[in-house]
Amino acid sequence: MSIMTSNTKNPNMSYVLIDEKRLERISEGITFIADFIRSIFEEKTKRDTDRLLTNTEAAELLNVSTRTLARMRANGSIAYSIVEGSCRYSYNDIWDAVERCKIKSTPRIQAEFEHNYHAVISKRNTTWRR
Repeated sequence: MSIMTSNTKNPNMSYVLIDEKRLERISEGITFIADFIRSIFEEKTKRDTDRLLTNTEAAELLNVSTRTLARMRANGSIAYSIVEGSCRYSYNDIWDAVERCKIKSTPRIQAEFEHNYHAVISKRNTTWRR
């Protein structure tokens, strides 16, 4: 590796010349650091999704009130567990509930059409509208 300081436009600027072997080692080091950071992030994400959520956390995740969450429990649209007298929700169960409620904008097959139809009809049959 050598340093050259012969820059006529800016005498304070210097250049560093690196041979291919050193550049490859630097690149491998950067890849190693990036993989390490990625593994830490994935582990943290895994720990966060394995944890059971409280009523407040689940409601915030779904962007609904805790009362709406209670209605979802009552009508069976979301799975939950009772831990020492308190409702708890797994991240995967919340995700499954969201996926079941998803309405496809342009159904391509009969099953998607039926799913959309039942999702819309189930919203009409709420007790507060009767």
